[in-house]
Amino acid sequence: MENNDPKFLLVTANVGSLFEEYGEELRANWISAFHKLISENEPALIALHLQEVGGKSHDVSQDIVKNFFQDLYEPEYFDDYYSVQSFVDEEYVDVKYTAMGCSYFIHKSLKGHLQQWNFHEKRFVVAAEGREINQITSDTLFLQKYKFPLSCYSKNQTRLPRKGFTCSKWRLFNKVFVLLNIHLTHDACNIEITRQSPTKYSGYRRRSLEYMLDRLKTLQSDHQMMFGDFNVRPDTKALLEYLMDSKAVRHTLGAESEDAKPHTVIYRSCNGSTKDLLRIKERLFEFSDYEAFDGSHQTEILKFDKELDWLLNDKFAELPISFRPTYPHKENPKDIGTYSFANVRCPSWCDRILIDQELDNQLSKSTMVYDTFGEDVALGDHKPVFLALHFTSGLQANH
Repeated sequence: MENNDPKFLLVTANVGSLFEEYGEELRANWISAFHKLISENEPALIALHLQEVGGKSHDVSQDIVKNFFQDLYEPEYFDDYYSVQSFVDEEYVDVKYTAMGCSYFIHKSLKGHLQQWNFHEKRFVVAAEGREINQITSDTLFLQKYKFPLSCYSKNQTRLPRKGFTCSKWRLFNKVFVLLNIHLTHDACNIEITRQSPTKYSGYRRRSLEYMLDRLKTLQSDHQMMFGDFNVRPDTKALLEYLMDSKAVRHTLGAESEDAKPHTVIYRSCNGSTKDLLRIKERLFEFSDYEAFDGSHQTEILKFDKELDWLLNDKFAELPISFRPTYPHKENPKDIGTYSFANVRCPSWCDRILIDQELDNQLSKSTMVYDTFGEDVALGDHKPVFLALHFTSGLQANH
């Protein structure tokens, strides 16, 4: 691991499932898969961004959460990381709580070359040695937390969802970069997103991203890396028209007006078969052919993944996606099968890693890897995503 060519490993994962029904086994699977990823890449800096830490409700024991973070750096090879800093949101108040967490692992090869921003003192300082688990509050020195305001959502929204973002700021050699951990709102009703495109939920997500970008202007930096659970969905209305074209007819059980939700939407085969190709309820997406989201079909499906195009056409970039949808996967470790998608939502590439376009232009694509890990084991309803990259020419110190 050379100082003049440090390898970064960016990882994002929604880990809510790890603290629920099958939590103990899923945590063991997740940590094992994470350790395998580290040993295969040997990065100089690991930036791990987590969402839904502690589960979908925060009644899990905080000892379990802290043990999870401590288990992350248990193997001996983490002895070569002189600084490991973890941050966990424990402000359990609606107006503040985001359920987010971060861990940053700094290898000894970066000692003396990497500094982090102290938000209180407004200056860069040398990363502290040792291993710490810090609570994320308004007083946290090295991490800022933001909750998306009500203005990002519907006018009828009265309670803040626990969605938001965190940011940390670093300097490597002569370059300053910001790391953003983000969690955007999800689509609440499956049926609603089959009626119109774009949906109101995609509007909420865009307003949230615009809010974050506005905050980002106050953090002067050379580069930005944004990774988390964006909760984006393919254009479901158009996608279903493509998947069901000449194959099935849509039937609605119950009212289907703007003011009333149908109980069920069914796509029945046109070839006389009594089998339903797709059944959709508010929280059900039961598809007969999940292979459509795998393998050779994936390129066609990805054409409907357009929600982030406005952002990617402006300031950010993303490597081509070559992995399966990251959500939703079965949570029961004994029930993953060949196709592990759960029947609760349309399979989607929710978990993403974006970097600013200037950085993307400077990096060697041949050395970058953008993928998921833990595909062969149950890791909860989200598959983690990683981006491995080398900081090469154009990012070196001035001599």
